[in-house]
Amino acid sequence: MGYASVIGQSERQLTITALSVSISRTRSSASFVKKISKARGIKPREYRAVQDCIENMGDSLDSLSQSVRELGNIGHAVGEDFVWHMTNVQTWVSAALTD
Repeated sequence: MGYASVIGQSERQLTITALSVSISRTRSSASFVKKISKARGIKPREYRAVQDCIENMGDSLDSLSQSVRELGNIGHAVGEDFVWHMTNVQTWVSAALTD
């Protein structure tokens, strides 16, 4: 509801807003996980696991950011050009979810 006035009836704005919120939440989560990695008494194996998690979150942020940039490149693309851009967005969002 907090974003409804920005989104209006625009599917494109809904998509950009959803991706932007996802980026923000992923950054926040990554920050929290980084704090965990500095906890006292963390074992080396646990530290490596947390570092892997941080790396995956970074990859997720990269993929989400690429998706937002790609949406900006769509402009007035139609037909095969539009499909190509949207396929890129879908691929990067899927990769972000996997990470």
